[in-house]
Amino acid sequence: MNEISFLKLRNKLSESEKVIFDYCIQHRKDLDAFTIQCLSKKLFVSPASISRMAQRLGFSGYKEFKYTLLFLNTKEIPISDSFTSLVKDYQLLIQENLSGSLSQLNDERINKFQELILKAQNIEVFAVGGSCVNGQDFSRKLQSLNLNIFARKDWDELVRVSQNLKNKDLAVFFSQSGQTKLILDCAKNLNKNNVSIISFVANKDATLLSLSKLGFVCPCIYHYKNDADLSSRIMFNLVSDLLIWKLAENIS
Repeated sequence: MNEISFLKLRNKLSESEKVIFDYCIQHRKDLDAFTIQCLSKKLFVSPASISRMAQRLGFSGYKEFKYTLLFLNTKEIPISDSFTSLVKDYQLLIQENLSGSLSQLNDERINKFQELILKAQNIEVFAVGGSCVNGQDFSRKLQSLNLNIFARKDWDELVRVSQNLKNKDLAVFFSQSGQTKLILDCAKNLNKNNVSIISFVANKDATLLSLSKLGFVCPCIYHYKNDADLSSRIMFNLVSDLLIWKLAENIS
């Protein structure tokens, strides 16, 4: 769905529902951090009112509405009855995303990545939700190169670690939106301690990029089924793998 089509949906709403819709539009960049309970408190409406607004627009609920708004104008793979057509559409999107992702990997940025990794005393990976598997894979590969790297899964522990890292350490983030409250809170803690950040995000407008020493935009292929996030984050692995392979050449 594009932005014009999405905004036209507003005409289906009652005046009270338009208030909810307009607030979401105005605060789109922060929306990933808003649960339905958080939004209801900000607008002094019930969670049920927010759900009804989303359902009136054709969404299963607030979560599907939210993610559709967050990723307007991004490529979502169409699901066809023909598996052959699905494979073809997926292949085309992979090729398109790969071309854009690889264009970032110039000598200057590759060298900067290696410099930050090799001079770090400790490396911590911050990746939660659907991006967790990408962070775990990145950590495993650098551990096999005998680097001191950790990828913790506990959210509370990640916040604690972000408060305790020092300026000789390094943080590596994997985040689809780059807007999640937990991720941004951790990044701000790290900035206060002058800890360098490398980020891999799918969203080119992510706030996380502005908090990072080095950032790579790795587009996802978005797909949602009701509240289930089935998006493909394969570009995270493709870009980080190439960086790691190049890094390995400089480690004896």
